Amino acid sequence: MGNKNKKYSGEFKEEVVKWMIENHAGKLATANHFQIRNPTQPEQWKKKYEKEGLIRLYSDKRGSGKGGGRPPSSDGKSFKTLEEEMEYLRAGNAYLKKLKALIQPEK
Repeated sequence: MGNKNKKYSGEFKEEVVKWMIENHAGKLATANHFQIRNPTQPEQWKKKYEKEGLIRLYSDKRGSGKGGGRPPSSDGKSFKTLEEEMEYLRAGNAYLKKLKALIQPEK
């Protein structure tokens, strides 16, 4: 039957959400297009993106049992591990790179 709980990268989630928005596609069409098993997943990612921004797609954590996998606050509070901090910083860098690419004029 395969892996029921597939983990998707932040880049993939971003691609899915952007495609969904650009094509005015619904959750079923998007799930079929990207071969995502759970047809509600693209809609959940889109809601996270609209509510919390692109960084939320990159810093999503599952199975923590606390806080629903919210990214750490930006006020400098502590991280549990260096890996968490690195993941948070990488997501922030990816977000800034995407933002810079969007605001640069086309050549």
